[in-house]
Amino acid sequence: NVELDAADVANAAICRLGKWYHGDGKAKYGSLPVFGPLGIAHERFHQACAEAINAHKQGDTAKVQALIAEIALLSENVLQYLDEIKSKL
Repeated sequence: NVELDAADVANAAICRLGKWYHGDGKAKYGSLPVFGPLGIAHERFHQACAEAINAHKQGDTAKVQALIAEIALLSENVLQYLDEIKSKL
């Protein structure tokens, strides 16, 4: 029963991970090969979430389901990239 706005989730730089990514994370781990793919997956995650919200508001159930599957995969990817960074500590 939460009303979500696509604009609230579209910007990957303002969430907690985004702030870390563009700040301390970049300073400490930006040279790691996995750091770039993490940013790409994180950005796409936010885009897909915004697209899913818009599709839901338009009643496009098929698109919502496809985006949910993509969001789940992107979430797994982000976690894998973070685990890889953690393993370098």
